[in-house]
Amino acid sequence: MADAREDAGSRLGLGLVEWTPGPGEGPRDMPAPAARLAHADPALAALLGRPGEDLAGVPAEQVLAPPVWTALRTATSSPVEATLPRPTGPGLTVVLHWSLQGPGRLLLAVEDVTSRRRLLRSLQRKALYDPLTGLPNRVLFLEHLEQALRDAQRSGRPAAVAFVDVDDLKAVNEVLGHEAGDELLITVAHRLRRSLRASDVAGRLSGDEFAVVCPRLNGAQELSAIGERLLTTVAGACMLGGREVAASVSVGLAQTGGAPVSSAAALLGHADEALRRAKRRGKRQYVVFDAALDDELRARRAVESELSDALAGGQLRVHYQPVVDLTAGRVVGAEALLRWQHPVRGLLGPDEFLPLAEDTGAIVELGRWVLDQACAQAALWRAQRPGVTVAVNVSPRQLGRGDVALAVEESLERHGLDPGGLRIEVTESALTESSSARSELWEIDASGVPVGIDDFGTGYASLSYLRQLPVGFIKIDRSFVADMVSDPDQHAIVASVTSLALALGIGVVAEGVETGAQAEALVALGCTTAQGFLYARPMPAEELALLSPGRVGARAGS
Repeated sequence: MADAREDAGSRLGLGLVEWTPGPGEGPRDMPAPAARLAHADPALAALLGRPGEDLAGVPAEQVLAPPVWTALRTATSSPVEATLPRPTGPGLTVVLHWSLQGPGRLLLAVEDVTSRRRLLRSLQRKALYDPLTGLPNRVLFLEHLEQALRDAQRSGRPAAVAFVDVDDLKAVNEVLGHEAGDELLITVAHRLRRSLRASDVAGRLSGDEFAVVCPRLNGAQELSAIGERLLTTVAGACMLGGREVAASVSVGLAQTGGAPVSSAAALLGHADEALRRAKRRGKRQYVVFDAALDDELRARRAVESELSDALAGGQLRVHYQPVVDLTAGRVVGAEALLRWQHPVRGLLGPDEFLPLAEDTGAIVELGRWVLDQACAQAALWRAQRPGVTVAVNVSPRQLGRGDVALAVEESLERHGLDPGGLRIEVTESALTESSSARSELWEIDASGVPVGIDDFGTGYASLSYLRQLPVGFIKIDRSFVADMVSDPDQHAIVASVTSLALALGIGVVAEGVETGAQAEALVALGCTTAQGFLYARPMPAEELALLSPGRVGARAGS
């Protein structure tokens, strides 16, 4: 009969319990010794693990086992849930349905819901836990955080949340593969658990983002200790894909009792803002959200709201900085640079709004607009001087969408611009974003538009990308050019990069040229194309004398 019980599944068994009626009615009034099982159908017998003929007349308390009998005797209404013990292994979860059939007679239905409960728990776990790390997902984590906020209000002791971002996960995915990236996430999750107090809860919010809720802190001074503990516990070598990799995280922290928060999502937003600041400082840093960051967050939100109206309101401008042939002293092209003519704050440079546009995704629409404006202007200039080119920067967010090549093709066709008149620039970080981003670059190159790496030498891209990708030119970052005359190390870097690029047949443009000595040093190294304040600052198209027949002068202040 043990096998029958194992196979019972969700079987429903029926039985009749009888006893000598007393003054009361219902299960509570069944006298334990006198209440006997008068009848049990085969399904109930299988659930109880005894032959049906052995059950008739046996006291119900003995047949049903103490947990089930107690649940039935104490029930105030039907149904009621109980655990039916088994000879081996965990008991069955059963639901008892009952109804009185007259004085001293109770019809009992025992339903085995073990499989159903197990399935429900499995579904709940899938809905509330991250399948890779086993940590609570965003939904469950926010519930824990909301609970911590309610506790903070009752106890008067602040709660905190740490927003944790895994450093360089994208690079690990690209170089070692996504399985190695998953191994890194699992390792970080395991190490985060080791850093927790008994009352803390860690969760995985998405991708490379984790969070930790820390209730009942003793004071603000604990935040720094939490930040240090998280950094220290996670940091360290781990084996990924057979290679040793240094794991690290960046952390943003926020607590109740500082800037007012209305919800768990709001407190998490404060921690996210602190995380942004931490990542700008570099890897393995933590930052605590404070009043200054609160002011910055409010300003960011104001800019975000205004930026959404800037394009439709005609507030955006494209300025152009000339690119100069150093040997001939003539303008051979220009770089298109976005500016925002803010109605109150005046002309804003890209650093004041483009990072926000990248974060929010607004960069996609802005980038398409700049591309179209640049193609239109390049067509006008090339009608008078065919060799002139215009370069446009494309952000990682744009490349990640997979439609930049199409946008380039459409803009070229719309303005009748031949592909050689446009140049696309991407940063080194864009090369490590994803394989789809690199596919986009191949499509752009196939259309006849040269692709270049902007700010070369400042990112994490491998030199192998110069051979693996269709790189037509590189732009040496201004940080190397600035000190190349006075610093032998910087001079050596510029010399090496220029020599390597020329040996591979790749063009070289130097950025940030501000002195004649820098220009002369570049020419001596073989770099004959540059841009910088020595020649002109970015300016509206109508002010840029691209078609001037004379040589470009050293006009640093123009």
